[in-house]
Amino acid sequence: MKIHLKITGLLFLLGIVVGIGFYGIHKDYYTSTQMDIFLVINHALSGTVFGPNFWLNITALGDALILFPLLSFFVFKNTQAWAALFGAVPLSAILSHFGKAFFSVSRPAAIIDADKFTIMGKTLTGATSLPSGHTITIFAMVSAVLLVLFYNNKKNYNNSNNSSRKAFAVWAVGLISLAFVVAISRVAIGAHWPADLLLGAIFGFFGGLSGAILTFKYSTWWRWITKPQFWYVKALIIIAVSFAMIVEYSQLVVAWLSLIVAVFVTIKLLALKKNVLNESL
Repeated sequence: MKIHLKITGLLFLLGIVVGIGFYGIHKDYYTSTQMDIFLVINHALSGTVFGPNFWLNITALGDALILFPLLSFFVFKNTQAWAALFGAVPLSAILSHFGKAFFSVSRPAAIIDADKFTIMGKTLTGATSLPSGHTITIFAMVSAVLLVLFYNNKKNYNNSNNSSRKAFAVWAVGLISLAFVVAISRVAIGAHWPADLLLGAIFGFFGGLSGAILTFKYSTWWRWITKPQFWYVKALIIIAVSFAMIVEYSQLVVAWLSLIVAVFVTIKLLALKKNVLNESL
């Protein structure tokens, strides 16, 4: 029964992908039929009490450079979930680049006059709208983490362990809500059509699923990093990504928050490594 539900769910998602695919190859129809809803959402979100700084910080969470350091605390909570983030990258990147190249749908700013809607940040006018890369990234990361957490706690969940179920529910609601807000921010800043987000979310889920599968089926590539003598590798990875992030996004508050998390995690990681190795002597 469960297998049938999983297959049905995957087929349903694939059906949506095919539907959006047929929709997207008719570029003029794709953009013209979404113009009104795009303008409604863009005006509604940009007209709220949340200004450009809020939306630009939120939308930046769809960049892996910010997400990886921000989620680096998973090296303590669940190293497999942390590894799944990296495992999700290859398929997510392929789907993003292939999709954009295949559909070549123009961005809203390339079609709609700039004085008719709100643009925050850079004005994007290329034919790279479908799918949304930021949406792919955030949904890939969220899916990878939640799938690993779910299957690692599946036994407790099935045994009605209330604390385990509540903890997973909190993570699920929080991360999925974040993913949806990041996705809709792409319309708020004037960068994407609404349907770009839907395809991006589905592609992101498949990317996250691939990351989770890679950690379960082929564990050799990441399990070595769980050994204390190799924890410095984790620290180096976190530092390297954080440095690249702050160079790119030094003007954003969320980047500095991500850096604070990364620095804390790195210091604690190296301290734990030292203590563990000293105890083993």
